[in-house]
Amino acid sequence: MITRTAEHALRALLYLGRRENGEAASVARVAGAMGIPSAYLAKLLHTLSGRGWVESRLGRAGGYALAVPLQEITVRELIDMFAGAETGGLCLLGDRPCDPASPCGAHERWSGAKRAAAEAIGQFRLADLLENAPSTRAGDEEAPLNGSHSRRNGEVLQETRE
Repeated sequence: MITRTAEHALRALLYLGRRENGEAASVARVAGAMGIPSAYLAKLLHTLSGRGWVESRLGRAGGYALAVPLQEITVRELIDMFAGAETGGLCLLGDRPCDPASPCGAHERWSGAKRAAAEAIGQFRLADLLENAPSTRAGDEEAPLNGSHSRRNGEVLQETRE
């Protein structure tokens, strides 16, 4: 339903959406906070820039920032932008490709559930997902939001996912 790339793009856009006053963030800062490899994120942000959703800013306070409000981007648009070959594609009840022309016993119900999930997700705009999230400032120490661990003074800290 949602590819790993679409999930990373969603997380990066939400991170940028939390920036106070549209401040830019470096690839390294976003990658560190979101637990996404920097080189992969740089390519992803370049793709989002080509779509017109983010912009690259040069200079000391440079990096990437939103180019449009998150209210203008639907989750469905984002998912569709990065839709690759659907993962799986195998019949749930056998070792063969899923064949709607010759469906297995689970096909109808499973296909309906996937459609319902896609419709529910498609109703959201990215801004809806940040309704209760606090904004961040450029100088703040930002904790990773991906459930990863970090160290400070030799102490292991468990970070929580927002």
